[in-house]
Amino acid sequence: MKKYVALLSVLGLASCAITNEPGEQVTPVAESYFFSKSTGVQYTYSHDEANISDTLTYRVVNEYEPGVFSRLERIEADTAIDGEALYYYMTDVNRDGILQCLMTKEEGSGETIVALQGELNVGSSWIATNDGSIIASVQDHYDFYYLVGREKKYDDVIVIKYVDSREIEGTYILRYFANGYGLIHEKRVMSNDSDPTTEVSNLRLIDSKLLSGEIVPRLPSHWWDAHSRYSIVPQTPAEEEE
Repeated sequence: MKKYVALLSVLGLASCAITNEPGEQVTPVAESYFFSKSTGVQYTYSHDEANISDTLTYRVVNEYEPGVFSRLERIEADTAIDGEALYYYMTDVNRDGILQCLMTKEEGSGETIVALQGELNVGSSWIATNDGSIIASVQDHYDFYYLVGREKKYDDVIVIKYVDSREIEGTYILRYFANGYGLIHEKRVMSNDSDPTTEVSNLRLIDSKLLSGEIVPRLPSHWWDAHSRYSIVPQTPAEEEE
């Protein structure tokens, strides 16, 4: 299989990714690249912003109620820190039957964005907020992706760019979602006169504790039609092996 290498410059170091040629990828579907829904799964992120670096651990809390957001709550020594969550998130199906993965910083009062939607073909895009101010687009699809310093490798990674019309021109957010993990890398980029790609924040998933069977979640009793709508048709053995 012929491949090419793309180097991404991040904070003066290089992240590395290998991407298949067009037509060789199985079409990625949004839900496989979103956060786990299993309570207890832990994510440890490093966060750089305003010359301050932190390493924080979050735990999935899922109320298992329709229409209720799951959350990544911050923990220290396995104890929850009240009121501190990285994201609240859920999946939903819009009026056209397209599956959407939703994220917000504050449940109930924060702006909710459609982080992922339907089939994630490179070049596809969608309106990510109710007021239309944020547009999301699929920038790339990597076979594998190394975080800065190559300390962590993730397979099957989708890159989404979010542009907010309310922000200064040239400002955007890139989020990298890995199949079976969810958000593994998030960086906010702001343009200025001296440097058109100044990173003002950088979040990286450096460790995770996933439950058995959560590495690559599948929906064995569901599949998707050409428009990423649910179809209650079991997968064939050949489809399961893909």
